[in-house]
Amino acid sequence: MSHDELGQLGISFNSMAERLQDLIENLETKVQQRTEELAFSEERFRQLVRELPNIAVQGYDTEYNILYWNRASEILFGYSSEEATGRKLDELIFPPEMRENFRKSVADWCENDIQIPASELMLRHQDGNDVPVYSTHVMQVDSHGRTTIYCINVDLAELKLAQAREQLSEAFYRKLFDHSSSGVIVYEPVNNGKNFIIRDINRAAEEIDHITREATIDRLATDIFPGLEKMGLLDVLLTVMKTGEPMFLPCSYYSDDHSHGWRENRVYKLPSGEVVAVYDDITARKQAEEHNEVMELRLQRAQKMEAIGLMAGGIAHDLNNTLSAIIGYPELLLMQLPEDSTMRQPIRTIKEAGERAAAVVADLLTVARGVANTQQSTDLNFLLHEYLNSQEYSEIQKQYPAIKFQHDLAANLPSILCSPVHIKKCIMNLTENAIDAVRQSGIIRFSTLTSTPDQEMQTHFGLKPAIYSILRISDNGTGIPNSDIEHIFEPFYTKRVMGKTGGTGLGLSVVWNTMKEHNGAVIVKSGSDGTTFDLYFPKIEEEARVTEKPAQAPDLRGNGEKILVIDDEPQQRELAKKILEYYGYSVICVESGENAINYLKTHHADLIILDMIMAPGINGRQTYEQIIKRHPSQKAIIASGFSESEDINKTLEMGAGLFMKKPYTMKELALSVKDQLKA
Repeated sequence: MSHDELGQLGISFNSMAERLQDLIENLETKVQQRTEELAFSEERFRQLVRELPNIAVQGYDTEYNILYWNRASEILFGYSSEEATGRKLDELIFPPEMRENFRKSVADWCENDIQIPASELMLRHQDGNDVPVYSTHVMQVDSHGRTTIYCINVDLAELKLAQAREQLSEAFYRKLFDHSSSGVIVYEPVNNGKNFIIRDINRAAEEIDHITREATIDRLATDIFPGLEKMGLLDVLLTVMKTGEPMFLPCSYYSDDHSHGWRENRVYKLPSGEVVAVYDDITARKQAEEHNEVMELRLQRAQKMEAIGLMAGGIAHDLNNTLSAIIGYPELLLMQLPEDSTMRQPIRTIKEAGERAAAVVADLLTVARGVANTQQSTDLNFLLHEYLNSQEYSEIQKQYPAIKFQHDLAANLPSILCSPVHIKKCIMNLTENAIDAVRQSGIIRFSTLTSTPDQEMQTHFGLKPAIYSILRISDNGTGIPNSDIEHIFEPFYTKRVMGKTGGTGLGLSVVWNTMKEHNGAVIVKSGSDGTTFDLYFPKIEEEARVTEKPAQAPDLRGNGEKILVIDDEPQQRELAKKILEYYGYSVICVESGENAINYLKTHHADLIILDMIMAPGINGRQTYEQIIKRHPSQKAIIASGFSESEDINKTLEMGAGLFMKKPYTMKELALSVKDQLKA
């Protein structure tokens, strides 16, 4: 071969070598680019993992001494951080047959820069059981040249991981990302953080917010979540984007057309500049907390009302004994005085004053909620008609001619079980309250309707998911200040002048306690346009229809029957004796239960009239309990100014005929005695 031919061949080889070099460099560039893309993806999801559970990380030095042991490691291997720190990693979680190879791998990495390969391993739990993991290692050298190696283990028993080493990072972290129980959304800022584009979401986010990954990726966050700004999360995303510092947005309410509920958000920034929100739906927990708060407030109010009620009941008992004389004796005097006597009017005035005082005491007893009363089936419309046709209502209309009274009563209203006298008292009290609110000129409206309480009302007011008959009294007055709303049902809490109609501070307390006695609720709504009170009554599921015969005027005279009056108050005994003797009965009075029991050991009584609270000594229930042991069919009437409902009910269950509330009129006493003697 000639020199020229050799030269030409050399040129060809050089040209080929250059082309091969170009191809190699181009390939290396593509490989490096792909590697950088994978590294970016890996770093992105690695940052996510730091905020997610189930990533077990152990840090150790070149002598295998454990320096770091996170919570996930405690769960995965069974050792607490205190138990693990300072011990040898290989001796703690590696089986004996793997320890030598592990140490050699660490030495090769430290001395020869041969990285420990990621691989599947079978490690060991504290209890001796196998722990299958996918394990990878990261080495870190600080500014002082100290080396720390981090072992990252993922439990393969719970996750199906990608096996190929080249695809491990993205597939592996994607699994963790998708299987987190917390919602995770990756946001990319646009317009300097004025808005964000959604770059990724996990399955939990899809379930929590009822969205799909396909419908949200690469769309503006405010398009997908229009309530983001109102919730406050948009500002948090912007702050984290600018500062790089993680933030926590606790217990915020989110709502839009397809999703709503309470959320807790933890927001942090990725090295890529993206912002991640990891959040949980805490709606169930929040609702439980609100329910507990409502129940606590209801309990506190009930305890307060009970304490005040006990006090009011004690006062009412003493007042009723006194009022019995103030009402009873004028009746006796009026029956004996001639019609033209100048003393009749003053005595009648005393009697009427006593009756007004008795009405206030009756309110106290309602507040005490210790009054036994008879409930009957009735219609709210009927009760309202009775009030609207009453003398009291007529007087109100005359007294306030500038007030317009309107009525709107529903047809076919379900019947309720109630004490009519107490419900009419509620209507009167709420009417007086409305009159005070409209201040001489305005509109007061009476309505009846039916409704089923929603979940919030059921929780706040203890109502059932059933149909209720509702009595509504509303006005267009000045409204009730927010500071007063929580207190208006407390006894003696009033802004009105004492002495005026309804100015005792008991009106709304009577309404509240009456509704509790009727297993209902009173709900008030107030604002600048006025106030509405709704009284919720449960309907009667099955009504027993009773045909009542026309009442005939009874003969109240007795025929010398022996009546035993048992009362610790001398005035009350003397008054009962005079009234009963006036109607023709033979009356014996004793001042205690013990004396009554002793008397009946050797005597008999056609009827006993029994006070419930007597001091000192045994009470009315205990007295009757002892009497019926000797006289099982002994007829009795309970007469008391106040008593615990439980004592009254037990005495009635033992055989007492009825409860008669003090102060009673002559006619009430005579009629009760006549009825019981006939029974």
